[in-house]
Amino acid sequence: MVQQTQSAQPEEKQNQKKIIPIAELIALITGTGAGIGEAIAQRFAEAGANLELVDKDEAKLSAVKEDLQQAV
Repeated sequence: MVQQTQSAQPEEKQNQKKIIPIAELIALITGTGAGIGEAIAQRFAEAGANLELVDKDEAKLSAVKEDLQQAV
């Protein structure tokens, strides 16, 4: 036998999601040395997110980090 129970809250409230401010998040972005990864890192930095950046080219990664720190 399957029983179905109703929640005390209306369905509308159950489906609401909590919006977390971007400044409270940590964004892990790969491929940040150039291209899309760099652009995403720039947008997240402008929005105030905490960033963890990764790229296989250490020189490019360092250059992007420096650019982002100067821009913010």
